[in-house]
Amino acid sequence: MALGKRKFSEEITQSAIFLMVLGQEHASSIVSKLSEKEVEALGACITNMGRVSREDIEKALSGFVEDVREQTSFGIDNSNYLESLLGDALGEDKARSVIERIDMQGEPASIEALKSMGASGVLEVVRNEHPQIIAVVLSLLEGKVAGEVLKQLPEETHIDVLMRIARLNTLAPSALRELDVVLESRMSKQQAPVVGSDPVGGEQAAAILIKNVGTDLGDVLKEKMRVEDEALATRVAALMFVFEDLLAVDDRGIQTLLRDVSTEDLVTGLKGASPEMNDKILGNMSSRAAELLKDDMDARGPVRLADVEEAQARVCDIAKGLEADGKLMIGGGDDFV
Repeated sequence: MALGKRKFSEEITQSAIFLMVLGQEHASSIVSKLSEKEVEALGACITNMGRVSREDIEKALSGFVEDVREQTSFGIDNSNYLESLLGDALGEDKARSVIERIDMQGEPASIEALKSMGASGVLEVVRNEHPQIIAVVLSLLEGKVAGEVLKQLPEETHIDVLMRIARLNTLAPSALRELDVVLESRMSKQQAPVVGSDPVGGEQAAAILIKNVGTDLGDVLKEKMRVEDEALATRVAALMFVFEDLLAVDDRGIQTLLRDVSTEDLVTGLKGASPEMNDKILGNMSSRAAELLKDDMDARGPVRLADVEEAQARVCDIAKGLEADGKLMIGGGDDFV
């Protein structure tokens, strides 16, 4: 949002945007309740305000909804009033969209509590639930915990739960509230601190889960998933591809890959790679290029793990793109030209 030379606090700026969005009739009734000083501040802000973006409007409206729900009861019990108020200013569809996004920013207490439990505690909560509920719960957990829970569930439920996780996208607030009701009775005696929220389900969650159940069970699940839905299994497998999997790419494929990868990403990515992976990359470079790369790695010194992982992810993305174009095979074998 572009503003004039005079600067205003975020609170005043968002209040001014909110009044502008409401329109003259609604804004006038609000302004009539304000003090002279408040009206002056808002008027000056509106006068100095430049272009207001869609993001600025959504931020102001989101802040209003949050404030209302924290300070009064009608934000929850009388949501129709709130929808009506915003509907007059934005239209019903946009108003409902704003409120929906605010609802998605929080999670029911039972789900928050589950995230701080160990695998055994989660298992006791979900053991006898429907596979769809188990799938939602596991998709909300950290990968290692979810993997441990799945391993302890009956074997016949494994692929059903995994397929449901892979096909999940997002949950509407109403669905999360329904899940909360189902889990609440199971957790009445459980106590745990509240933690933050995570994305719900999807192919990435399925890939993480398979990687956290161990090699033997993971191989079984991948094969069963391929039988159930080959296209989905292929997408999930692609998400499981990591930097060290480049060891399976033949030399011609590695040489093709190196033409597209930046030196910066190679230097950073190899800092966290195995000796075998380093040998694989350096062995497919000219002697001079390999010497220069090793010199760069030695001169770089310690590198943050997060930077290493990001660089390796970029290299993997390039490899997957080349595979999609038929220029290399991640699983090994001849590449195509």
